[in-house]
Amino acid sequence: MGAVRKIEYSEFTEEDFIYSFLYNNIYSEFKNKKFSFKKIKEDTNTVTYLLLVDNTKYVIIASKNDLEYGLLKKEYNNLKNLNRKNKDMVLSPQYYYTDGARELYVTEYLYNIQRIGSNEGKIIIFPSKYNYEPINLKSYDTNVINTALAYNLVRLYDEKRQLAPSKIDISNGDFVYCDDWDLKKINFDDSINCMKLTRLREMIKIPFKDYLNSLRRDLVDNRFSTNKSNPTIITKDFSNFMRKEQIETAISLGLKYKRNLR
Repeated sequence: MGAVRKIEYSEFTEEDFIYSFLYNNIYSEFKNKKFSFKKIKEDTNTVTYLLLVDNTKYVIIASKNDLEYGLLKKEYNNLKNLNRKNKDMVLSPQYYYTDGARELYVTEYLYNIQRIGSNEGKIIIFPSKYNYEPINLKSYDTNVINTALAYNLVRLYDEKRQLAPSKIDISNGDFVYCDDWDLKKINFDDSINCMKLTRLREMIKIPFKDYLNSLRRDLVDNRFSTNKSNPTIITKDFSNFMRKEQIETAISLGLKYKRNLR
């Protein structure tokens, strides 16, 4: 059973909640400044807003009424902790706020993002504007992105604490490309260096070997698992099916990367 909400008022809209944060917050960056915000994405349990404070852009992830209280704070802490050691790969969360009933957190704004998604078993790319049509990729480009995606998932494992990211929804844009990633000139180096994880709902304690086996299963045939030794890392909604050789190449490169860090 989740934590009990302190306040319940269903007529209080998501926009009202954003206003309450901006007018009553304790963060000096937002005080006595002009601001505006607009909705840019909506999921089952959260709404994403673009926030403009004077000339600075931020992103707000806000809960809906039916999201269990405490989950966004958990996600905020997950991102914050993983970002400390992986600043190049993980979005930087800035602030967390709650009114006792709902939650939100504020993150850095990533410029020129292109969201990674999937359709009919293949990786697709959504250009920077949310209403743009997705772009289907050539076979070579798909192979490069598949390998880069799996490679970065290996890199994100915390060997010291045996912690791994979990409940990642690739099909919904949890991973994005930003900075100088060029859709017309896809290569492996840029595809790993310009990729960022933007959502992190869960971190789980799992031995490295079991984590790698879970990735092999999830990214090759995406079978949903309740097995504690091989839990699901990628949500079952992900429809991309990688080839086994892509996974093994990514794992081999990821292991080499980790050995070089020791």
